[in-house]
Amino acid sequence: MQGVILSEICGEDNIKCEIVMNLYFLNGQRKGEQWELVPPGICIGREVDNDIQILTGGISRYHAKIEFVDGDNWKIQDLGSTNGTRVNGKKIDTPVLLKPGDELQIGEQMLRYDRDYTPSKTEKTERTEPVPTVKPEAKPETKPEKPVSANNETEKIVLDLFQKKDKKEKTTTEKDAANPKKRLVNLLFGLLVTVMACVALMVFVMLWGAPKGNQQKRPVQVARNPFFLEYEKVIYTKDNVFRFSVQIENNSAMFKLNDLKYQRRFSKGIAEVDKDQLKSLVNEIKGTDFMKISSDPPGSPANGIDEIRTLTIGYDTNLNTVTVQNNFPKRSFETIEYALSRFADDFGLKTISLSQKEMREEAVRSFQKAEELLANYQARPENLRNAILRYQIAIDFLDQFDPKPDEWSVAKRKLSEAEALMKKAIQDAQFNINVLYKKKDYAAAVAECNKLMQIIDSEHRAYAKVRDLKITLEKKLSARKKKGKR
Repeated sequence: MQGVILSEICGEDNIKCEIVMNLYFLNGQRKGEQWELVPPGICIGREVDNDIQILTGGISRYHAKIEFVDGDNWKIQDLGSTNGTRVNGKKIDTPVLLKPGDELQIGEQMLRYDRDYTPSKTEKTERTEPVPTVKPEAKPETKPEKPVSANNETEKIVLDLFQKKDKKEKTTTEKDAANPKKRLVNLLFGLLVTVMACVALMVFVMLWGAPKGNQQKRPVQVARNPFFLEYEKVIYTKDNVFRFSVQIENNSAMFKLNDLKYQRRFSKGIAEVDKDQLKSLVNEIKGTDFMKISSDPPGSPANGIDEIRTLTIGYDTNLNTVTVQNNFPKRSFETIEYALSRFADDFGLKTISLSQKEMREEAVRSFQKAEELLANYQARPENLRNAILRYQIAIDFLDQFDPKPDEWSVAKRKLSEAEALMKKAIQDAQFNINVLYKKKDYAAAVAECNKLMQIIDSEHRAYAKVRDLKITLEKKLSARKKKGKR
């Protein structure tokens, strides 16, 4: 359970609440249940390793966390869930301190945070609806009285009918005995009617069943999602739990990270993934034999490290889930992992899948390279742009730590200095271009445009404007040269 792991890591077994607080289930299958909050806290979600597992709609795998603060105070935090967490109807983005009487909405599950909660009469009758099932059972005991009387009446009617039939049977038997041919004709006629009725019923079933078969095929194709992917990597050690996950569905993506020991918590949602990026990822996945492989037996933890990687992919009519635990993954599994790493890198999220040691090493390398580039930017203008990118990479690596290390503050300061130099260089180049254009010194203006294009990122809109200006200046310069030759 997540709560047990938290208490082992934080060492907060000796924390005591001055006042016991509880969670009360207000709806769903667990309506009326009560959960006592015990430090250091609980995790809520649909996975089995949560303290409170809820399987109602809208619940994410690891949805929310309630943590003990001090005295009798508790706070709730959303763990980057898809549908969010609400307190008294308001969606929360940051940890919120709870007050007695607060109503929490986690997916479709409603909870109440309180010391002692007694539902109102309306809620009580609604909550105890499943209990008085004994009373409805008492009513059916009185119902047999009516059926008994009804049965008596039917018995009388049946008896009367039988009595009348007896009289008729006597007369008919006498007539049948007198006319055996008529009896045979009646039997044949009854048999013919029965056969015709069976044939008509078979024809009706065949004609009615054909269109239904066609109708049943259509909804299956419409309801199927085009592509679904869910990847999770969990690493358990003696003093830490590291969890990284990626979910891609309906052209959207969600990245999550939770590193308990180093206080790295991160989640980022991409509302709409670029079509070309998603298409490239899907094509690479379809090019593997992932749908043909299966999970191998789990291996034993090595050096106290238990690593579990799970990958689920669905597209068209294919669906497969493969788990790799303390083993080397198969080639297709590993290929998809690399593809997901590049996919995350496209959104600037490469850092969240790295360990704490790897991140610090990468941050130091990026920072040192940025310092070298910045020192030589006057000799090569493009070094200024590349230095800014390197500083930003270092910040991204260190941004996942809570609290932030000292290196993070230094990198932020150096980034601001580099951006200020970039801004001044662009302003100077623009001023020079305007002056040279007025002087009709087109050759020098083209040189300033080249310098400016080296500083600006080629994917930025300003780059295209400078390039167009350079083309215009080159045309003017070419026209002047032709005119001079004449």
